[in-house]
Amino acid sequence: MKEKRQLLQIILFVMTLGSSLYGIFLPLYYLNHGVPYTRVVFSLIAWCFGGMLAGVFSNLIIHRFGIRSFIISRGIFEPMIILLINNYPSLKYPIEFQGLLSGFIALSFWVSMDVMTAKTTDKESRGRQQSSIYFGMWSASI
Repeated sequence: MKEKRQLLQIILFVMTLGSSLYGIFLPLYYLNHGVPYTRVVFSLIAWCFGGMLAGVFSNLIIHRFGIRSFIISRGIFEPMIILLINNYPSLKYPIEFQGLLSGFIALSFWVSMDVMTAKTTDKESRGRQQSSIYFGMWSASI
């Protein structure tokens, strides 16, 4: 079980680092491409709304398709969203839609990660083990 926790810690570090980096620079990217500031703010609000939807529906999806469904779907859909973002100058899609999708995918993934953390930690020392797993994630975020 210790090996699974270490693997989970590495995965969370790398994924959080990547998500944090493009999360920081994405508003600047849109602003540089002529998107008004208010629409950028609305896309961030849409990201939060996507996260709310993820909180409502992710438990139902996990129950039906399993924990790995979100882990695999994030590995598939997040690169597609990054391609969508990269092609914004030619597509000119509503950035609020991208925010909604990104929020749903990101926060659904974290619901499944919480389940994985509970399954890979020992009940008697869960707090210490979970904090060591999430330490890497939050240090990558900072």
